[in-house]
Amino acid sequence: MGADAMGPELPPGQDGDSKEAASSSDSSLFWSEKPEDYENHPDFIAMQAAMDEFTPFEEAEAWKKQGNDKLRLARKAAYAHMKRRYQREAVVLYSRAIGKAKEDPETPAAFLSTCYNNRAQMNLTLTNYRSALEDAEEAIRLDGTSKKAYFRGVKAALELKDAEKAADLGRRGIPHSGGDREYAELMREVDRVAVEVGEERREESRRADESLSTAVQFAVLLRQRGVKVGLPSFPDIQNKPYLDEQSVMHWPVIMLYPESGQVELIEDFAENSAFDAMLDMMFQDDGSDLPWDERGEYTRRGVTLYYSAGAGEPMPQKKLLEWLDGHNVGELERTWRKDDFRKIDPKRTLAEVLTREDCVLPGLPTVYVVAENDFHREKFFNGDL
Repeated sequence: MGADAMGPELPPGQDGDSKEAASSSDSSLFWSEKPEDYENHPDFIAMQAAMDEFTPFEEAEAWKKQGNDKLRLARKAAYAHMKRRYQREAVVLYSRAIGKAKEDPETPAAFLSTCYNNRAQMNLTLTNYRSALEDAEEAIRLDGTSKKAYFRGVKAALELKDAEKAADLGRRGIPHSGGDREYAELMREVDRVAVEVGEERREESRRADESLSTAVQFAVLLRQRGVKVGLPSFPDIQNKPYLDEQSVMHWPVIMLYPESGQVELIEDFAENSAFDAMLDMMFQDDGSDLPWDERGEYTRRGVTLYYSAGAGEPMPQKKLLEWLDGHNVGELERTWRKDDFRKIDPKRTLAEVLTREDCVLPGLPTVYVVAENDFHREKFFNGDL
């Protein structure tokens, strides 16, 4: 079985090496966005006229085809940032296909399963392992014979260190694997990880006192800095802050885009770094790199950052120690009140924001990214995004 054996399911004759695939994005039925000079594009005008006659399933088929086109472009991309961009765009397009397909009661379950399957593969590639696992399980629910869905579900579960889930999916997929060598190798990996996880749990038990001592020390550092931590809003994100050799605290930072509902994680941001550095890292001056930003509004100087002052009360000491030690302590019930949001001055450091009197972290620092115009700002504050 070749390297792409477990890649997304493409129609016959449309593999990544065909000439038709190379130009398929030019002939897509739908456009990703309305061109500025659309009146000079007869194909766009014709598409708009035809759309009213399409069933939701026909629209879904077209979105899925565009997702496949982006997948092929990602495979051919010479640069990592372009490959990642096409993969993100593929996720958006497969999501549109799923949404439209669900509107049509005549949509075959196999079609939906393939869309979830392909999106699971893209989420795996983008390291969105929780989303990949959910997509794979939904693909299996719709088509319990899909070897690729079991394969991707097992891969995602392994990345999440969920050995029980990986073993369960893996065993259920064996009858549908057809003796595939790659699947057999994956099952050996499941057995290896299960042993590792068991050993890790025993080691964690043996080191419980030492871990608690470390958590206590870190809790003292937080208190000394004046950083208050409440219940986490994203409990699945297990990343925690750490102290480097120069006693600088480094935090994972959650970036939330309310307009699209997208979430990104900056895994390591030093407390003495200004938000200007974060903006330089995440955005470009001359355009947007976000696939869902069809109007190109999310640029380096076109966004505003906010934090919420409504993250509740700081966790009690016992619960904070459990959270620092990696335990599940519950989840923050999210609310949306206009008066809770505070604008972040990009010249301020992370530490300056974290130590504000009204700042209680929802587990990890969470930054809301909003396009800087009256329309988006009003919708954001009203909770309509």
